[in-house]
Amino acid sequence: ACYAKPVHIGNDCWFGANVTVCRGVTVGDDCVIGAGSVGEYAAEMIRDGEIVMFDVGEAAQSVARAVKNKKNVTFITNSVTIASILLDKREAGDYSGRVILIGGELDAQGRFACSPDAYEEIGKYSADKAFITASAVSSKGVSSFNTYGSGYSAKIMEHSEHSILVTGSEKFGRKSLAIFAPLSR
Repeated sequence: ACYAKPVHIGNDCWFGANVTVCRGVTVGDDCVIGAGSVGEYAAEMIRDGEIVMFDVGEAAQSVARAVKNKKNVTFITNSVTIASILLDKREAGDYSGRVILIGGELDAQGRFACSPDAYEEIGKYSADKAFITASAVSSKGVSSFNTYGSGYSAKIMEHSEHSILVTGSEKFGRKSLAIFAPLSR
């Protein structure tokens, strides 16, 4: 006999077009699951005057690229790429506010700071929202391919009021090295 693992979906969830939820996945309350235009949808969640933390990766970059018509927003990131995108958008008049770049040892390929220094520095801040990325999302939780990245992701989730997972549909149903959050977070 073939038994499918159940899918559990929490309250107040939003699913965009072309989203596939794999067997055995639990989606917690207040989640947004999108495909394609997730960056634009996620950027619309940013409110004037908020403090927003960014994780690294393509999905987080798509959110940064979509920021527009925001006033007095503070962005905090460990990504040199995301900081550059946000500075260019501010210069173009897409928002007013500031960018704080978290320091530490830089990963040359990914262009982000990810070390115990970055963890310590992020502990000094508090945010309204954190946009989190992932290498994989499985029934076990949200994970990253490296322990430094997962540690940073967990830390910004800890220091934000709301955590928003932005990731591609190809990441669902996969496993990766370091789990940093259950799907219910």
